[in-house]
This record gives sequence, C-alpha cells and structure tokens, in this order.
Amino acid sequence: MPVVVEDPGAKYPAEAIKDRVTTETEVVLILELDATGAVKNATVDKSGNGHGFDEAALEAAKTLKLEPAKRDGKPITAKIRHRYV
Repeated sequence: MPVVVEDPGAKYPAEAIKDRVTTETEVVLILELDATGAVKNATVDKSGNGHGFDEAALEAAKTLKLEPAKRDGKPITAKIRHRYV
C-alpha cells in the first residue's frame, strides 16, 4: 500500500468563498500511481457537490508525495482512494 509522505491539502475554492459556503465538504478521489509513487491520474469518486471543491481536490492531488506500493520489496503501480475535507 502506498504511504502519503506529504499532503499540503486542498485550497478552499474561491467559488465557495464567493457563494458563502460554510459547511464542511468532502471530496474523495481515485488516484492512479506509477511505480515511483507519483500521481499519474486522478478522478472524482465522491463529489463535493459544486462550488469548486472537486477542482481544488484534483489540483491538490498533483502536489501529493507518496512512497510507492511494493510487492516483494519492489515498487509497483497502484490505485488508491484519497480524501479531502
């Protein structure tokens, strides 16, 4: 299983500020990782229901730093779910 080493988090979307959204919002992404642990693709599994939350989470996923998954001690590609609140 890959391990998150650094997660700067998602920025609160300007659209949500403009729309005065005050409730906590969750976005869950499916991340496809290469054998170095880099995010190669990210898709929304559970939407934050507008106001720019999905886009903010997708942008934040690009900045994640992960240790790759390993099988028999060797790095492998992986697919994981990652949550932003």
